[in-house]
Amino acid sequence: MLFSSKAISEYSTVIIFCLLLASGLSMMPGIAGAQDMDAPPLPPATFRAEHDGISVYNGNFGDDDPFLPPEITTYRSSQLSAVDGSWIIETFPWEHYIPLERGAFLLERIDPDTNGFEGGTGIRGQNYDFAHASINTATTTSTVAFSIPYLGSSGLESGQYAIYPVELPQTKVVYDGPAANESVFTDEDLEKIIEEDPWYSNNVRADITYGFSAIFNYVNDGPPPCTQDCFSNVLFLPGIKASRLYKSRPPGCVTDCEDQLWEPNANSDVEDLFLNSDGTSIRDDIYTRDIMDEHTSTGNGDVYGTFAAFMGNEVSAGVIKDWVAIPYDWRLDLEYVVENGTSLDGNLSYIGAAASSYAVNQVLRLAESSKSGKVTIVAHSNGGLFAKLLVNKLKEMGKENLIDKIVFVAVPQTGTPKAIGTLLHGYEEAILSGIITKASTARILAGNTPEAYNLLPSEEYFNGVVTPPVLFPFETATAQNLRAAYGVSIGSYEALHRFLLGLEGRPKPSADETNLPDVLNYDLLTRAEALHAKLDVWTPPDGVALYEVAGVGLLTPSGIKYVDDCPIFCPMRSPYLDFEPENVIEGDGTVVDASALAGTGTNYYFNVDRYNATNGSLPSVQHASLMGASDITSFIAQIIKKEIGDSLPSTITTTKPYFANAKHLIYRVHSPVSLDLYDSLGNHTGVATTTLSDGTVVSYVENNIPGSYYDEFGEVKYIFSDGSEQVNIVLNGLGSGVATFDINEMTGNTFVASTTFVNIAVIPQTRITMGIQAGGTISGASALQVDEDGDGTVDSELPAGGTVMYDDFVKDDTEEVLETVVTAPAQPAPSGGGNGPIVVAPSFTPSISVATTTVLPEIATSTPMQIVAAASTTSVATTTVTQEFQAGTSSVKIARTIVAPKVTQKRNSATSTNNVRLVAGAAASLPAPINPQGGERWWSNIYKMARNIIRLIIGL
Repeated sequence: MLFSSKAISEYSTVIIFCLLLASGLSMMPGIAGAQDMDAPPLPPATFRAEHDGISVYNGNFGDDDPFLPPEITTYRSSQLSAVDGSWIIETFPWEHYIPLERGAFLLERIDPDTNGFEGGTGIRGQNYDFAHASINTATTTSTVAFSIPYLGSSGLESGQYAIYPVELPQTKVVYDGPAANESVFTDEDLEKIIEEDPWYSNNVRADITYGFSAIFNYVNDGPPPCTQDCFSNVLFLPGIKASRLYKSRPPGCVTDCEDQLWEPNANSDVEDLFLNSDGTSIRDDIYTRDIMDEHTSTGNGDVYGTFAAFMGNEVSAGVIKDWVAIPYDWRLDLEYVVENGTSLDGNLSYIGAAASSYAVNQVLRLAESSKSGKVTIVAHSNGGLFAKLLVNKLKEMGKENLIDKIVFVAVPQTGTPKAIGTLLHGYEEAILSGIITKASTARILAGNTPEAYNLLPSEEYFNGVVTPPVLFPFETATAQNLRAAYGVSIGSYEALHRFLLGLEGRPKPSADETNLPDVLNYDLLTRAEALHAKLDVWTPPDGVALYEVAGVGLLTPSGIKYVDDCPIFCPMRSPYLDFEPENVIEGDGTVVDASALAGTGTNYYFNVDRYNATNGSLPSVQHASLMGASDITSFIAQIIKKEIGDSLPSTITTTKPYFANAKHLIYRVHSPVSLDLYDSLGNHTGVATTTLSDGTVVSYVENNIPGSYYDEFGEVKYIFSDGSEQVNIVLNGLGSGVATFDINEMTGNTFVASTTFVNIAVIPQTRITMGIQAGGTISGASALQVDEDGDGTVDSELPAGGTVMYDDFVKDDTEEVLETVVTAPAQPAPSGGGNGPIVVAPSFTPSISVATTTVLPEIATSTPMQIVAAASTTSVATTTVTQEFQAGTSSVKIARTIVAPKVTQKRNSATSTNNVRLVAGAAASLPAPINPQGGERWWSNIYKMARNIIRLIIGL
């Protein structure tokens, strides 16, 4: 403490010296200047300062020695009931009256060793503040407020603090050379004195009197307990593949210097994400920044956009103080991710060890500002496994008491059979049938991704689920070796372990052989097994409530079944091994309810099917988009506000919904056609396209018809529907060849009816439609109408029911040929979505059309390319055989119309699924040869012979 050499008050230097020696009594703050510094008045000029009911004093009342240090009071933030800057100050009789404009109290954080400011320099609002108050010759009580971080707030550091009474002068004297100018003293002058402004110290005199200080200790040991609306901040952990991944472009880049790898827009993006066989990233420059709001390329639409908006509203409304989502590199080992995470310039990298856990730091930060002092964890899908490991990490640190509630939404706690298809075959990893990402590329990525292995059914899974996750039926001839090794199904984890590693001896398939099961990585599988050994028996800490939500009501893979498949007729070529899903209705499309509810928390069921059916034209939700469902956000709001005992949203129950009588339809088609549904309002389910502002055409999946959603399994396209809406099915040609289309009707988990349309001849212009009435049944469906060349005229109608051979509706006898020339082939109709037409469900009365022809000269010297045959719907049948010829750069289509009596063969309505599959394997495109001379088609005779042999075998 420095004193001005210009003046000293009437108090003796001996008293000043004694005051400086008094332990715990700080005469005045650590300031210096040209102004006079008067010594404080002698007692009884004392005061009491009270905050939150706790008082501090600047003297020992009743003691004979006023200079003995008082007992120092300690404030603990965790024991405070209020977080504010208000103080009640009671001043005992002062020696003279001090008016409000000249009286003040100063609060500062001090250094106990120097009695100066902690940090050396005063900064108002950070380590000191002052507030005006009048001081009287009688006992006076005043209420003041300091803007220094409030006691109890996270921003106020632990340390020692002092409060001083201050008497300010009316005027100050400014020395400018030999001249001295007097002016009014202001608060700005006091700030300059306290903050030791150099010019002010040497050129200004102001007589300030400071009283004895009241010193107290402050310990910031957490926020004070809340008394009203004490709701916790929220930490959100997203699912796998729901954090975007990026890399920077090479040095020297000027514009567009960041490459988003996930979601990908090219196969090369996925290749950049490849990992080494030990699960480490090949590239070291990949980082994340954000979770997915919505995305189009992978077909799930809104993911967390709606949920993020909901959480933002909770903060804006003051329900909670803050929330944060933690994006993470979902390719890497999950235990490693929980331990690491380095934030730099707004980006977050999990490659390389970090000084501390990013996730843990976020928990600590949220708890610090939380009204309850605690954090609620909300986790979706794989985020639930993340949450379990994060809580374990907090336990190691003794910080598990910072968590009060955990909410699991659709968490595959013991795994999901769908992951078997993903790892072994790249199932659901190909984006837009390989246009953006090929299944082979995706399977390579998954094969070395540790977190993908964590999603496989664990040993505990078999204790809660009786449905086998893998089947090798007797009728599947190509699965004979697998069946010999494992039986007709895999019913134990030991058998699944052997199958995943190919221990029966099968070779690892080539990258493009995605129909064959891959041989998985031994090290990554055993690491996942060790992880599940810990997580499958995990329980939340004492006092932490766990809520588990399972989505139900959607057809969900409960296993994969290996089947025979063929590119064309199996009797003409050996079948190959393929796979397809076995579905149950007790799931959300990805996770079966037994896995989602495998923990020890309170169980809830979200009826996704009912939610989709009762929410109008809103996009249907399934596993990836559950967090956007309004009933889910309402449920989470109840948990946050501790209102969970009140009425639940209508689609969320504590008892399992009854699905035994639930109707469902499964539409299934093999290439080369698209698959789309439209309802009477023009809502669409299927692949759609849109054009961005830069002209880029983007394809994406729409699930806009209530109760329906689109999926692809290998080369097969599916639409699952609850049948609640009347719809029109539209199949558009994507290439030349044959397609098989079937519809399966289910009640609960039981197939009750089906119809299969076998070997439909297709070219790019082909358009096929069919109407399905509301009610979820095949009965009453319209005939399948085939417009072979896309000219708007129905060429063939195939009645629904049982197995329908397309060739049954092609005429058998040929007559005189008339020739018609069409100058340009029709373009294929757009497939789905905003670019597709609004299709009104057709009438269920079969239509009649009459073919007409125009005779034009024969075009010679041309090369035949392809031919498609079909039947008309007239009573006098006509068959149009179309040949396309290439002449230079122009193509010309010649249609030969053949008039013949129509022959309709009877079909056995009973189906033989496995034998029909041999015929239905005509799914890959195969250009048909033609007879350039016209007349009877030689390939047709071969086809008929093969067909008759097939019918003899399978009894059609």
